[in-house]
Amino acid sequence: MLDLLHTEVEWEENAQVFPGLDRVYLGHEGFLKRVRDAFEAWESFTVYAIEFIDAANQVVIPLRLSAKGRQSGIPVEMTVCEIFSFRDGRVVRRHLYADRAEALKAVGLEE
Repeated sequence: MLDLLHTEVEWEENAQVFPGLDRVYLGHEGFLKRVRDAFEAWESFTVYAIEFIDAANQVVIPLRLSAKGRQSGIPVEMTVCEIFSFRDGRVVRRHLYADRAEALKAVGLEE
């Protein structure tokens, strides 16, 4: 996965979606910390891409998440939306939105 990420990647989370994670993870080391943080929080975690929306140098990806909390055992199902921005052919920024319309608006597209 690191081969797909720019060395200066900014991996931005959304406190509404994942309140226990840091707000931003920077660089490859930050991304690896984000993966460790997520594995600590979730017993199981599955992500399905619903579609890929071209937005010039960005891609908007609505996702369906299925997870089970490690401590609580509570199952979680939700739809969220990621935006990936690119530099030099690699992901330089990822932002997570709780709402598809909000993500589309962020890249200048409307539903």
